Order: sequence, then structure tokens, then C-alpha cells
Amino acid sequence: ARVLLALADVGYPGLYGDPTVIPQGLIFIKGVQHMAGYWYGRWGTNYTYGTGQVLQALAAIGEDPSLPYIQRAVNWLKSVQNPDGGWGESPASYVNPTQIAVGESSSFQTAYVLIGLIAVGEADSPEVKKGVNWLLDAQREDGTWWDWQFLGTNLPGYWYSRYELLSTYKSLYALAQYRQHKSDEG
Repeated sequence: ARVLLALADVGYPGLYGDPTVIPQGLIFIKGVQHMAGYWYGRWGTNYTYGTGQVLQALAAIGEDPSLPYIQRAVNWLKSVQNPDGGWGESPASYVNPTQIAVGESSSFQTAYVLIGLIAVGEADSPEVKKGVNWLLDAQREDGTWWDWQFLGTNLPGYWYSRYELLSTYKSLYALAQYRQHKSDEG
């Protein structure tokens, strides 16, 4: 997903690129989607993060958000939203499938999910609005967001990281995407 997003951002294939690269990446992405609708994240914890990133990339390459495989992902993300409006998942999901999308809401998880959902046209959904409100409520007095959980993944099952600035950066990015969508509506 990150490669597809990067290629889309630079206008690939453009004049000199291989026009088969993005379609081949899309075949791969579709092939590794779980039947429930989610994707494995690997570098961040984990399935909510991964699914949000894939949705962002799919939108960037022009995939139709109404396609069934995209709607499965959207519906799965909506179904695992925490009652408080955010999304959460712990590193336990790497070693225990019953922990997929289970965890205290975090700005990291919530932001990644919102970015994906907004990218595929869900900005007006009640779930996105609840997520945006959760992010706004989670902002600290100094303007930042902070997650106490280890949400970066170095070696699944053994070694995790906390990226101090990523929660703030991604929260701001998600809110900017939401605001942009609202501005585009008029």
C-alpha cells in the first residue's frame, strides 16, 4: 500500500514508468486481504492501521470505493470502532488473532483509520464524525497527541516502539483531510 501510494503521489507511470506496476501491486493487495475485510499492517500495530493505509492507497490510485472488496474493509473498520469513537489495537494482535482490532483507543490508530475512511468517501459517515470528535477530545493542552501504547512494530511478538511525534503528525493529517473534505463541500 505504501508503494502504491508513493507511486500515485509522483504520477506513476507518467512518461517513462512501467504501466503494469500499479496493476500488479493491486493484484497483490487484493490477494492478501483477509475475508473479513482487513489487511495486515506489519510496521504499525496492526490491522486497523494496515487497513487504513491500504484504503488511502487504493483511493490514490483511483480504485472505485464502491467495489465490494473496499466496502468489506470499510464495513470492518466501522464494526471495530470503540464505543468512545476511537479505534485501538495492541501488539497482542500479532500473536493472538482474538486480539485483532482490540484495544484502548489511540490517536495513532484513530488517525490512520480516519485517513483511510475519508480517502474512500466516508467523511460524512457517523463513524468518521465520532472518530474526529474522539481525536479532538484527545488533543492535549499543548496541541499534541500522545499514546502511551507501543504502536510501532520492529519485530512482531518481540520488539515494539513508541514514536513520540507520529501520533501528533497523523492526527493533524487526519483532521486536515476531514477539514479539506468539509471545505470541498462548500
